[in-house]
Amino acid sequence: MVYSRRWIFHTDHYNLYGDSENSASFDFTQASINGSYFFPRGISLVGQAIYRHAGASFDGVNIDYLNVDFQPWVTDYFTGGIALGRVKRPFGLYNATRDIAFTRPSIYLSQSTYVDSGLRDTALSVDGVVFYGEYITNGGAWSFELMYGDRIQPDSDAEFSGYTPRTPDARQSSVEVGESAMIALSFTSYAWPVELGLGYEIIPVEQTEIGNLSSLIPTFPRELGEFEGANDIEIRRPIISISISKNDWTAVLEYARPKTHLDLSFIRFIPAALSVLSFFPETIDNTSEAYYLQIDRHINERWRIITRADFLYNNVDDRTGDTFGQLGSSAHTVFAKDYMVGVRWSPTSQVLVNMEYHYLDGTAWLNRVDNPDLLQAQERYWNAVAASISYRF
Repeated sequence: MVYSRRWIFHTDHYNLYGDSENSASFDFTQASINGSYFFPRGISLVGQAIYRHAGASFDGVNIDYLNVDFQPWVTDYFTGGIALGRVKRPFGLYNATRDIAFTRPSIYLSQSTYVDSGLRDTALSVDGVVFYGEYITNGGAWSFELMYGDRIQPDSDAEFSGYTPRTPDARQSSVEVGESAMIALSFTSYAWPVELGLGYEIIPVEQTEIGNLSSLIPTFPRELGEFEGANDIEIRRPIISISISKNDWTAVLEYARPKTHLDLSFIRFIPAALSVLSFFPETIDNTSEAYYLQIDRHINERWRIITRADFLYNNVDDRTGDTFGQLGSSAHTVFAKDYMVGVRWSPTSQVLVNMEYHYLDGTAWLNRVDNPDLLQAQERYWNAVAASISYRF
């Protein structure tokens, strides 16, 4: 199967995938091809390759997933198997299929939960193994996925993340994602139109940088010298998913509360005279919050209307960003509230057209590649209009 889609964005402030501020950006194109081959004894080979051009942040081909799937346990009530290779992360309701337009409810998924301005490719899949199973009961279907693996992300993915660099004149910086693990459980009821899901993942990240210490403390009265810094970061993300369908209505609620632990060997070498900097903490713990409520109305087989309220707070102890703003950056860069309404039209089974309007308060999920002055930007409230056309054949 081959998929292709083209997005158009217009914003009154900031840029989404190209120069969209006060103009129309056509700078997003994606095409994918996927396929599968089935061998005897429950063995199959599945894969998907994606070409993605997304503004200034990414342009190239990526193997989204490619793995061998083996199902040795198949009965009337239980199916279980193992997938080896590049496997999809089973995070939330949409992560495994988020790059297929026909399986997603809108142009932009909830950016609080499925944010694109992070280690995007790493968040989508890993090189490793997934154990999975589904058990059928009279009341419903239970399923689980247990994933473990590693993924060497492309340079553009790291640059897009916002983790690096910290200093304007960094001469060397890198982000490496270590071996991560995730478990996902779900239940689909036969008696009620309800689907429930729980997920939990652990992602270790190492950030290193070599630069000039004066760029970190620009108000210090004299030159401070160079430093070599490293942070060990561990991200733990639990998520709860609820989907309720009744007649032509579908309501989705997802809630995630990521916790980030930073073990700072932040300054490995500094001049001895700077021992005054010993007040820097050795560890930092931060809890963020992401949730959204989405309501989807199927008017008929061709038309759907969707609305969503989406919220992201990078620090639950600083929801307004006032504390962050005292450090010299704009307070609204640490939260985002997105109110969206959209329409979806399928003139044929091969063509899909989407249009959306977003009213936004805050800029927490915007990327710094298309918006290099984001941390000092003054516009808190902004609007975005998006349209897309997708094909499959």
